[in-house]
Amino acid sequence: MATTGAVESGGNADSVVLAKGTVTDDKTGKPMPGVSVVVQGGTVGTQTDNEGNFSIVAPSSNAILLFSIVGYEPKEVLAGAGNPIMVALASSAA
Repeated sequence: MATTGAVESGGNADSVVLAKGTVTDDKTGKPMPGVSVVVQGGTVGTQTDNEGNFSIVAPSSNAILLFSIVGYEPKEVLAGAGNPIMVALASSAA
């Protein structure tokens, strides 16, 4: 299965895409290391690095990526949402 360095923005739903981006805290804007990034309904997953960056192969640009970490609200984003995909997580503190 070949991948490209760019996220596709639509088109053939059967195309494998390489989704890349950064996860930050929505209040501070600081990068978030250790965030779980998984393709919903699949077995593919990864974590953000120390700078909040991630890279994951998704089965299509229409695949849903789920971002989660303890203490924050999970967030769903389409794999084809942008290049790079910028995700800001909100604290779930009560």
